[in-house]
Order: sequence, then structure tokens, then C-alpha cells
Amino acid sequence: MVILSMLPIGIVQAMASIEHGTWYARSAEFMQTPSMQILRWMRVPGDILFAIGAALLGWFVIGLLTGHSFQKGTENTGGTTAKQGSKESELQLV
Repeated sequence: MVILSMLPIGIVQAMASIEHGTWYARSAEFMQTPSMQILRWMRVPGDILFAIGAALLGWFVIGLLTGHSFQKGTENTGGTTAKQGSKESELQLV
């Protein structure tokens, strides 16, 4: 996202600001040019990936708060799990 969109837009705006002034680099006329629109649309895949990652993290945290992110029938013993109700009492690494 940063490499495909934000950095190129910032460089192009900086060059426009140096040549024509800040008012032009921030104007709708400059931001609506075809090259700037392409750069803004290049940001979409990175934003979608970021949103999916944030949603998955939120889902995991909600699962931790409600107890759904834990495996049922296992007991956590510092990196190992002991299955309850099994005939053997061996520990299995997670």
C-alpha cells in the first residue's frame, strides 16, 4: 500500500508543490488528473488486505473473550496439551 500508492502520490505532490505551490498540489484539479486517479486506485488492494487482517484479528480477540478460541477438551500446560478422557496420559505438543 505504501510503495504502490502513498509514496508515489507523495512524491508527485511534492514535485507539484515545488513547481506550482502547495495550493495547486492539494487542489481538486491536480488530484483528479488521470495519473493521480490511477495511483489512488492502486491503493485498493492494500486497503482490502489490511481490512481483512484487522477483521480477522478482531474475530480472534472476540473469540478469546468469549472462550471460542480455545480447544474444548484440552488443558493448556505451558506449551503442551493433555487430552482429557484418553486412555493414555501422554502429552502432545501443540
